[in-house]
Amino acid sequence: MKAGWREFYRLGNVVQFAPGAVWVTSLCLTEGVYGGLLEPVVAAFLPAAASAIDVLTAQILDHGARLVAVATADAGRILAEPGYEIADPAGEIIAEAELAWPAQTVCVMTAAQMEFADAARGLGWTVFEAATLTEEVQPLIALLPSRESP
Repeated sequence: MKAGWREFYRLGNVVQFAPGAVWVTSLCLTEGVYGGLLEPVVAAFLPAAASAIDVLTAQILDHGARLVAVATADAGRILAEPGYEIADPAGEIIAEAELAWPAQTVCVMTAAQMEFADAARGLGWTVFEAATLTEEVQPLIALLPSRESP
């Protein structure tokens, strides 16, 4: 894992001097945080701001989990965190969930991730399988708080 971060920082040190290089996050682009800070030339190349659910679904690999994310958003619930790593108290990653709501300790796993469901449950997480939620998502929606209107 350290090697990956080192490579990221090395690449960042090289690319930062490239003409037109801009470091931004998808969340801040979606929310318009950068406003007029970006040069007009650079801004012309950026895609139009996507909705928060569009940004989220672009980060979800599993089709079933994508459908679940859209269903929870349509129900007015808070959005999930994609690709969430569940760690034990010592900080060791014991499971990965395709979608997670950490404050509620609720997650959605793909069929491949379900082998780690018991470990997540052992830490108090409520675990759903994406494939079963595509048929009936109401049990998940019932556990999630409503999203506040902007």
